[in-house]
Amino acid sequence: MCIRDSFDETAHGVSKVYSLDKPLPAKRPGTDGSADKHTLKAWVPGGRMAVDLGKYEYQEDPYEAKEKRLREERLKQKPIAASWKPIGGPKSLPTKAIKFTPK
Repeated sequence: MCIRDSFDETAHGVSKVYSLDKPLPAKRPGTDGSADKHTLKAWVPGGRMAVDLGKYEYQEDPYEAKEKRLREERLKQKPIAASWKPIGGPKSLPTKAIKFTPK
């Protein structure tokens, strides 16, 4: 297909890319869709929901106990250090105040 074949030679240049070259085939008899409307049934739920589905038994997290045990072992191996130490002096330089003069 050439570019010249894609557009009509008109002022507005209508595209022929999506146009049909041959006519549509004839409709088959009995496919108007009216028979399908009568055979389809609406969906209906299967029945009552089982009573046991709503119940939930509490269960401990197995990884929580393992993590707690590992944390305690790690703390036992680590030497106890002071929880807070003061810094070795001032970490900022003194600054000069700026006088505020509103206009």
